[in-house]
Amino acid sequence: MILSLREDLPYRHMIWPDGHWPKKDLNLPIKNALIEFVDGEEKSLPRDKFYIPGSILSARVATDTPATWGMEEYASLFFKNRELFRPTSQLYEVKGFEPLMWFDSDNPLQSGWLHGASYLKDGIVSYRADVENSQGFR
Repeated sequence: MILSLREDLPYRHMIWPDGHWPKKDLNLPIKNALIEFVDGEEKSLPRDKFYIPGSILSARVATDTPATWGMEEYASLFFKNRELFRPTSQLYEVKGFEPLMWFDSDNPLQSGWLHGASYLKDGIVSYRADVENSQGFR
């Protein structure tokens, strides 16, 4: 199974199972993993450090949760210079937070090419969390 993750979804927003969009930023304690600090400011990694034009990568799947039941332990997905999430220490205190898919290797490339593969290691591709009396998925 190859999953394609939409690039146009806003960072830190999730889709509810009924398909509606939240009306505000959810303020989850999660960061984009593909950043660096330059003079104390967060900046996206420049292309000379990380670039993936669109390739197929292997991601580990949490198969013990209802959101991913029926999936194999690893899934192939199309990934193209999109956000990758890195949890903060407070994230695991968020009720119902659980990573659904993540990169458990520093080189998950299956097809295509990428530069800076080590930045992907332990990055969360998809997650769920209980937010505002509902379950949100990203």
